[in-house]
Amino acid sequence: MNLAEEIRVAHRRNVAALESKMGLQPPDLQDVERQLLNSFQTFCRDNGVESLPAAPVVVASFIQGQAATGTNIERILALLDVIERAHDSRGLSNPVCTFAVRTALNRLFGPDSSVAIDGPRTWSRAEKQVFLALPAQAKEIIAKRAQQDSKAVRAAQNSAAEARNELKQLSNKEIDNGQIQKA
Repeated sequence: MNLAEEIRVAHRRNVAALESKMGLQPPDLQDVERQLLNSFQTFCRDNGVESLPAAPVVVASFIQGQAATGTNIERILALLDVIERAHDSRGLSNPVCTFAVRTALNRLFGPDSSVAIDGPRTWSRAEKQVFLALPAQAKEIIAKRAQQDSKAVRAAQNSAAEARNELKQLSNKEIDNGQIQKA
């Protein structure tokens, strides 16, 4: 074992002792989360890099590889979430919210990709440019909410139009002796 490996082992032992002393054990992962994290750890092991702490370029390379194998954006975002939480629960720096990962996500799912996350239709060009600079996770949440809002507005508009039509039909009729007759 070389000096760097000895230092790494000692560091892990010291961190584990501090976590134990402070009662900071990483939370138990659900089976799905464990599978997601295992896929990242396997990637790291196969490439000879550390998974915890992971370098941002490692995470970026991982998601590019996932996208190349056809993994959809929802699963990639779930993978990133698990990687982020694994680092956070151990008090490590977050490798996900970094320039390298944002750049990789924008290449994969940005405006020029086949699966781009577009900004809300009602936003101005300037607002959409700011939207495109957001992390993919934030863009996905905003886009879903905007879509839900648009559906709700359309449903309300349709309901209002139906109510106006019913009112117009009723105003064209007169009530005579308890019976409705056309005027």
